[in-house]
Amino acid sequence: MKHRLPARTTHRTPAAACGLALLLCLGFGSAQADWELVNDASHLSFVSNKKGTIDEVHTFRELSGSMDNAGTTVFKIQLASVDTRIPVRDERMRDLLFDTKTFPVAILTTKLNATTIEGLLPGHTMTQTIEGELDLHGIKHPVKADVLIARLATDRMLVVGTAPIIINAADFGLEAGVEKLRAIAQLPAISPAVPVSFVLAFHATR
Repeated sequence: MKHRLPARTTHRTPAAACGLALLLCLGFGSAQADWELVNDASHLSFVSNKKGTIDEVHTFRELSGSMDNAGTTVFKIQLASVDTRIPVRDERMRDLLFDTKTFPVAILTTKLNATTIEGLLPGHTMTQTIEGELDLHGIKHPVKADVLIARLATDRMLVVGTAPIIINAADFGLEAGVEKLRAIAQLPAISPAVPVSFVLAFHATR
């Protein structure tokens, strides 16, 4: 009589709202792979609020990132690629808020424990809380995110924020830039805190 091996159990979690940071994929099995972010299949957005009542969604078009088989992840945002769907506003954000000529890239770094997810099978998901450091406008500040990790195939992975990350302008010395935007647009107020959401696609490089 043949004996069946016990079924492998994995933690399944429904995909939730995307939540700008970010940021993991690891190798699986005995030979772990390195992973690279796929820009065209990834999405990073943030929501600005003006006048206390008007919310607008903006994105960054150029993202890159990589993860090695030890779990070290580096995620980069090209700040000049900000897209608000209004060209003059894009220019103001690049020049007055981000100062992209001096600080062209925002970088998130984090270190993950590869052994906690290396057994995830294709078609399965799991959740994890990640902690890292965001380098933005020349200032580094800790960030934390709850993510859902979906193994799409042997060589494909999706990482989705299950809740927005709140980025506060004061943590990165951006208050003056926010005030410049408010003044030039003649607005009564612009919120200094923005929620950031992300969906990040990775593929194995070996």
